[in-house]
Amino acid sequence: MNAAADSRTELGRVSHPAPTRHRVSNWALAFALLGAPFAWSAHMLVNSALVSVACKGANPLFGALTLETAFILVVIVSVVTLVVSAAAGYVAYSAWIATSGDDEESHYSVVEVGEGRTRFLAMVGMVFSGGFFAASIFDVIALFMVPLCGS
Repeated sequence: MNAAADSRTELGRVSHPAPTRHRVSNWALAFALLGAPFAWSAHMLVNSALVSVACKGANPLFGALTLETAFILVVIVSVVTLVVSAAAGYVAYSAWIATSGDDEESHYSVVEVGEGRTRFLAMVGMVFSGGFFAASIFDVIALFMVPLCGS
């Protein structure tokens, strides 16, 4: 047996690996984990499509998209991405708080015993949201420093 299983049986209890899973819905946890990465992916795809259409000129599907209109749309998409990333981070933080144990040593028992799968996923959601929020911030900064069409 592994050390985690030994420590659980030594204490006289065998518990579920996610004892506080009922406190957070699966949808909230999925949004906390995937909201920011999906928003950032959509942000990159939509922005590159808008800029490529605006830089090439008239397109029969979109008509003439001016650089000013493309810039405004790119900024709007970027702000929506930042909002979604922040919302996913908030949901992940709320899940992290909701799954905290009642005792003072809950952080250490998660590491040593292996309980708290839902809490771990909430922590990963916070890290993902923060990372993709930072990546989106760098994209917004680049919008104001680099011309859209490179000239």
